[in-house]
Amino acid sequence: MNRRTGTLLAFLAGMVIGGTLVLLFTPYTGEEVRDRLKREGKKILNKAREDLKNLVEKVEEDIVSIEEED
Repeated sequence: MNRRTGTLLAFLAGMVIGGTLVLLFTPYTGEEVRDRLKREGKKILNKAREDLKNLVEKVEEDIVSIEEED
């Protein structure tokens, strides 16, 4: 295992451990936590979709401008 893989695994393990601790010590009920996670997940997903759409549009514009230069 190279250094990069080890660092990535340590980071992911830290995220899992941190997330587990947050869930164990949160003052909210399980249902409230699930609802909040669902809402935040939807926000993140929508933002990612919007960012991806903007990126695709930008790449398409760049391709067209490159083709027009030729």
